Amino acid sequence: MGTTPPAAPVGYGRQREVSFLQDGVPPPSALYIGPGEGLDLRYASLDVNRAVHVYLRMLDPQGKIIPYRWDFLTLAAGAPAVQRLNVGEGFLLSASVTVDPLGNRTGRAFIHLELVQIGAGALYPAYTLIHGYTRLLDHLMWPPAVNQPLGSVHGNMNEVASAVPAPGAEILIAATLNSIQRVQSIRFTLTTSAAGGNRVVLLRLVSGGFARWEGGSNIAQPPSTFYTYVASTAPVQGPLGADYFAIPLPADLCLDNLRVMATATAGIQAADQYSFASTYVETWIQEP
Repeated sequence: MGTTPPAAPVGYGRQREVSFLQDGVPPPSALYIGPGEGLDLRYASLDVNRAVHVYLRMLDPQGKIIPYRWDFLTLAAGAPAVQRLNVGEGFLLSASVTVDPLGNRTGRAFIHLELVQIGAGALYPAYTLIHGYTRLLDHLMWPPAVNQPLGSVHGNMNEVASAVPAPGAEILIAATLNSIQRVQSIRFTLTTSAAGGNRVVLLRLVSGGFARWEGGSNIAQPPSTFYTYVASTAPVQGPLGADYFAIPLPADLCLDNLRVMATATAGIQAADQYSFASTYVETWIQEP
């Protein structure tokens, strides 16, 4: 026994009311690359020899889609590089940039891709496609344009160890070259010799030879002792336990190419010995 088919939906079988133009159609992309124009890629990474991959899709004037791929390596840590991406005349349909996963943590690699006009030996920026940080297991794409100014995203959380100073010398804490580092905590030890009186540990942020911030321990360290100091953004100062002492830090204390931190120890003796400083920081590479 047969069944009755369901009724057709209302309007089914009507003549098409929408037509599509075949002449005078708008371009398939807002970005047309013409004679005397090109794409410039700027990139930098805190990781050396990481592969940067660039993928483009172009539509040439004859209507053919042409894929492009370039592969570059990052230079010395933080050093910027510039590459000219030579493409023919036509419409740019899409662009994407990725960095190999080991160098693709947020804050460690920065990408800038833009259309430039070339004339009289000079470059003139015409349109920014990508301007931002790469992310783990992700890549930057156009369209839409990506613009992530420095500090607009979370940086890379990592630990940096300073050098061990010579006996009687102070600790120096500097940012990785071409990076900005927001200090979260600092941990170090001081072993005092038998000579002299009490020592008092002070931390300084120094820029241009001048102290921009100072803070320190409110506990004096006697001779012939071994103390551990933990400076952090927690609002705690004083003893944390047996021979452990807290120093408060401001929440937005940042180091860069011009700003360093150092200890300044009242009463330090020639045989006193600091350890290296283990500094936990949020890092952004500076824009290339």
